[in-house]
Amino acid sequence: MPPPNFHRMQEELEETWLAVRTRFHPRTQTIVVIALCVLSIFFIGLGLGLTAGSSTNSSAIPVYYFLTNHSASCPPLSGERLLTSVAAGESFEGLTVLLQCAAGFTPFPVVVRCQRKKQFEGSEVLEWSGLPVCSPSSLVTAQHWEETLHARSVTCTGNPEETTCRLQCLLDYVPVEKHRYSCKDLPCRSWRLQSGRSTCFRCNQKCDDLRKSNNPSMEDLLAALGCDRDCQGIIVTSRAGAAVWQSKRMGIFNLVGEQGGRPVYQNNATKEFLFFSEKGAEWLVGPDFTSSHGGVQIFGNDDKQCPERSGKGNLTQVYINSGEGGLAGGAGGLWKSDDTLALKCYRKGVTPVEWCKCNQYEIRLKPRRVPVGQPGQRGNHTKTPGEKYLEYLVGK
Repeated sequence: MPPPNFHRMQEELEETWLAVRTRFHPRTQTIVVIALCVLSIFFIGLGLGLTAGSSTNSSAIPVYYFLTNHSASCPPLSGERLLTSVAAGESFEGLTVLLQCAAGFTPFPVVVRCQRKKQFEGSEVLEWSGLPVCSPSSLVTAQHWEETLHARSVTCTGNPEETTCRLQCLLDYVPVEKHRYSCKDLPCRSWRLQSGRSTCFRCNQKCDDLRKSNNPSMEDLLAALGCDRDCQGIIVTSRAGAAVWQSKRMGIFNLVGEQGGRPVYQNNATKEFLFFSEKGAEWLVGPDFTSSHGGVQIFGNDDKQCPERSGKGNLTQVYINSGEGGLAGGAGGLWKSDDTLALKCYRKGVTPVEWCKCNQYEIRLKPRRVPVGQPGQRGNHTKTPGEKYLEYLVGK
């Protein structure tokens, strides 16, 4: 029902109309009538508006209009192995692009959007919501494992300013990268394994501790095991019989993992391991770090945590003489003592090294008897095309 004010307004208009009819000329009356009609329509609309505004059951619904600025564009969108591209001037604010990489590669992110970015002094530019990077869909292949054994996949994170990617390894392995991948400008290069810069570090009992670091280094992993941060390599040396009969178990051994809470090292050339055996052998050099078989062992150390600390205590240093028969101490040889056997920390640039770049070299054995199973080792040899140099390590 209309409010009382509306009825009062209607009565006043009727009284005004009667006064006009009695006092004015008919033509003037017509003009007045038209004016009154216009005023009546105005006041009726005003009254309805006020009535609607006072209603408690009505609600205002806003309407939004989005206007896209097509006068600017994002930078050119491209990348190594990226099949999806957008040239300069072909993008605009709000454009969404679904990305695709070459076969065998996966994009990160999967979708990018052209969006506005505020700059200094209130100015604005357009930018992509992410920097696209193509990475291998899987690293569990013979090709990738030649570079980094036990590699599994790649994970990436990022924002409009930077995309970073990191290596993921199989279960019971911790990734270690000397230089993590990062891209801050388009076009981004594709992610790839780089020989010597990434390792899947094996873990046994310390996996949780070693994974606490988001980007562990070899130094951090050694420190977590309570060892010298600089001893990423161990030199196994001998100046007596072990150097002759166990030559494949001499040389540099590089850190490859953790077993039983202690570091494990491997010789890159012979694939032999330097590891700690809980079955009385202590530090042992052999083909399998999960067993107690080997050809060189040092036990009786005061400190058994790290190999570079060996050498103190009531030591026993022995090797298998494969030139003599018998099964005592191991098949195909007898355990012999060698007091010159030692495990030393190899520090690059500090440990003395002699470089031999000659094309021919001679190997002599004492006694002058060729070991069983190692024919042709003694005598003159010519460097093969695959040998870049011969490295001889000299102990202190």
